[in-house]
Amino acid sequence: MELKHEKSCGAVLYRTLPDASVQYLVEVMQLGHTALCKGHIEGDETEHQTACREIEEETGLRVSFRDGFRECVSYSPHPGVLKEVVYFLAEEDGGIERAQPEEVASLRWLPYPDALDALTYDSDKDILRKAEAFRSQPVADSMLKQAEQILSNAVRDALPGAAVRKALTSLPDHTGRLLLVAVGKAAWEMANEAWLELSKTNRQPEKGIVVTKAGYARGPIGPLQILEAGHPVPDERSFYAADAVLQLTEGLKPDDLVLFLLSGGGSALFEKPLIPEEEYRTLTEQLLKSGAPIEEINVIRKHLSAVKGGRFAAHCFPASVYAVLLSDVLGDDPATIASGPVSPDPSAAADALRLLETYGIPLTPSVRDALKKETPKKITNAIVTVTGSVRTLCDSAMRESRALGYEPILVTDRLTGESKEAGKFFAKLAKEHTGSPKAYIAGGETTVRVTGNGLGGRNQEMAVACAEAIDGLENVFFFSFGSDGTDGPTDAAGGFADGKTAKKLQQAGFPAGSVLLENDSYHALETVGQLLVTGPTGTNVNDLSVLLCR
Repeated sequence: MELKHEKSCGAVLYRTLPDASVQYLVEVMQLGHTALCKGHIEGDETEHQTACREIEEETGLRVSFRDGFRECVSYSPHPGVLKEVVYFLAEEDGGIERAQPEEVASLRWLPYPDALDALTYDSDKDILRKAEAFRSQPVADSMLKQAEQILSNAVRDALPGAAVRKALTSLPDHTGRLLLVAVGKAAWEMANEAWLELSKTNRQPEKGIVVTKAGYARGPIGPLQILEAGHPVPDERSFYAADAVLQLTEGLKPDDLVLFLLSGGGSALFEKPLIPEEEYRTLTEQLLKSGAPIEEINVIRKHLSAVKGGRFAAHCFPASVYAVLLSDVLGDDPATIASGPVSPDPSAAADALRLLETYGIPLTPSVRDALKKETPKKITNAIVTVTGSVRTLCDSAMRESRALGYEPILVTDRLTGESKEAGKFFAKLAKEHTGSPKAYIAGGETTVRVTGNGLGGRNQEMAVACAEAIDGLENVFFFSFGSDGTDGPTDAAGGFADGKTAKKLQQAGFPAGSVLLENDSYHALETVGQLLVTGPTGTNVNDLSVLLCR
C-alpha cells in the first residue's frame, strides 16, 4: 500500500516576563489532549509562513522566530498515512491572545517544568526539551553547535563512496590482470569501496596497494597491502610506498588493467624523487613555507619525480590505467591533483626552473640535471575520471545553513590567497552584515607565508586573523577546516572564532597579532579551546570556510 504523506508546521512559543522568567505556551485541545501549536501547510506556503499563520489562527498572537532552531517529528496518525511536523522556536511579539474555539479549548502559559508535565505526547515533550536547551544556551554556544552540524554534514556528503561506485560502472573490459593502486588521504576509503563493489560481481583485483597518510588506514581490505606514509613532507615511507607500487606494476601486458584511485595528499605520500631523497625533503619544506600556491608547488614536484606528471602512467604502459580522481584542487585539473601521476603534463621544465628562482630555492646540480628530462606531454594508456570537489562541500553547507534558518551566500568555491587576508575578508563581511541571518560560504585553499617558528595551518591562521578583526562583535561566528581532517602539520582540522576570541587569546598570553607573526595559531587556539578536531574523515576535497551572522 502506498503511503500518503502529510506535512505540518508549528512552533514552540515562549514569552519572557518582566522578572526575566520564561513561560511556554501549551494548547489544551477540544479533544482533551495538550499539545504544541501546529497545522497543515496550505498551497505554496513556506514552513515559516505556515507556522506564523497557524499560531495567529489558534492563539491570536504574532511571533518572532529564533534563528537556528528547526526540529522534525514523523509519525503515522492513521494507517497508510505518514505525517511530518516541523517545529520552530518563536517568542511572543504582540497580537491579542485568544483561543481558536473550533480546535483549542484554552491556552496555558507555564514555566518549563510545568509545560513539560502538561504535554500529552512524548514527541511534544522531546521537542520542548530541545527548545529549552537551545533557548537557554548562550548564542555563541548555539552557533558552535550549528557550525559542527554544518561541518559534519559537509564531510558526510563529500565522502567518496558513491562517486567511486558510479565511476566503477564504466570500468573498462580487460582480459588480463586487474591491479588496484590507491594513493592519497582518501585512499583507504576509496579502495575499500572499490573492493566491496567489485566483489559483488566477482571482479575484485588480483593484488593491490593502498598508500595513505599515517593514521588514516582503518583496517585490512581483502588481500590489499596497506601502507602509511608521511605528509605534508614525504618521508622514507613515502619513498618505500612508491617503490612498492612501481614493483607491483612492473612488466605489465597490453591486456592488463590498473585501477588507480587518487586523492589529495598523494604528492607527498607517493614519491620517487629524481634527486637525493634528503635534498627533495628539504626542497619540499622550503616550498611549503614559501607561501607558493599548491599548483605552482606541484609544477616543481612533477619535474623532480619519477611518478608524477604522467610518469606513472608511462611506467604502466602498455597496460591500461583507469583512474578515479577525488579532486582537492581548484578547477579540478587532473594534471594538478596529487601532481598528476597519470595525466599529461602541460608545464615545462623551464616553468619549474622559473618558479624555483621566484621563490629563492637553491638550484643544486642534481636539480639542474633532473630538469633536463621533460615530463610526458601525451598519455595514450590512461582514462581519467574526476569525481568530487570542493563544490560538494559548499553545496552541502548551503543546504544545511538554510535548514538552520540562515540565508546562504556562496562567496566563492575558488578561495585562494594568504590565509590571514582571507580571515580579514570574512571579518569585513561580518562588520557589514545587516538584516536577516546569513551564512557566507567559501571553498578553496589558501596559503600561509611562514615568518615565524610556531605551529599551525592555513585554516587555523584564518580563524585567528578573523578573530582579531571581529573583536567585540556580537552574533557572529566564523569557522574554517580542511575536509580531510588535517590542517597543516597538526592534529586539528581547523579553528573557529567569534567576537570574544581575540580577548580570550590576549588574556591567555597569545595576542592575535603576535600569533600571526609567529605562525602559532595551533597553540593559541588550543589554549582557548577553539580548535576543530575531527580526526581522519575519509575524504579530501579542499577546505570549507563559513561565517554565520545573526
